[in-house]
Amino acid sequence: MLAKLHPHPRDARIRSEQEPGRRQNTYIDGKLCNGWGVTRLLNRWFPNTFDADEFYKDDKQKREADEKMNSRDTNIGVFLSLCAENFLNDEPFSPCSLFPEFKCFEDVPGFKNFKLAYAAIPSTWVRYRVEWPLFCEIKGVTGKPDIVFRDMSDPLCLNLIIVDLKYIKNPKRWFCSKNDRNLKKRTNCKKSHSNHAKDHDPVCAARGQFELSHMMNTKVMKCGTQMALYRALLLERYQEQCELPIVINEMRGWFLRPEFQYMHVFEQEEIALFDPATHYIFVAEKKE
Repeated sequence: MLAKLHPHPRDARIRSEQEPGRRQNTYIDGKLCNGWGVTRLLNRWFPNTFDADEFYKDDKQKREADEKMNSRDTNIGVFLSLCAENFLNDEPFSPCSLFPEFKCFEDVPGFKNFKLAYAAIPSTWVRYRVEWPLFCEIKGVTGKPDIVFRDMSDPLCLNLIIVDLKYIKNPKRWFCSKNDRNLKKRTNCKKSHSNHAKDHDPVCAARGQFELSHMMNTKVMKCGTQMALYRALLLERYQEQCELPIVINEMRGWFLRPEFQYMHVFEQEEIALFDPATHYIFVAEKKE
């Protein structure tokens, strides 16, 4: 529904197909895209992302139980995103064969807190797009932001807010840095090192091992980098064919659990931390 209400000319140039038992293929201008998805890029830029095994040491039983739980949590997270997409598109609940026990939106873990987060957005925000397929045909980068809102308080520009939806089971994986041993939940995810983003040469990010030591090594900041890449795609590739100037000064991460929801707002100060990453993709002359 939202794609029809708020289309962009570039939407017609990208499509995805998925055959049973095979990974999804993305086509740009009718040709198979062999470039990078945003998630894959981040997995290379964060090669040492916080690993919960640090806390389990040699406890194999706990580690195996955690891996089994993570597999279920991953599937629940994917299904939660699909439910949020249907909800925002005013579409009915669609059952999932993996979770026959879920009969409606409210049965899905985290969905009630998603609705609470959605109910708390400013009154000037309207639903704009969900799972918006974005791409850069030059660099071969693709990605889909979970939710995009538009702030209608300024009708002279397209003021967009990017929201990334995450279902989390273990806060230690999201709010603790790799060197954190006290297991306390972190809510302050600003830079923790003296090095600033501008001190890093983005072109030196050879072979995908991008230097991001100026930020805390948490999945929250990884989530912020993911949204920053979506922001760069919109500003660099979608502005030209847009009637209004695109403005994106805020990004939000909605981190949901059945018992609570936490929202992290990335504003100008934190968004600036991601500039080297986006610069590397859209400015650096060479692509790996």
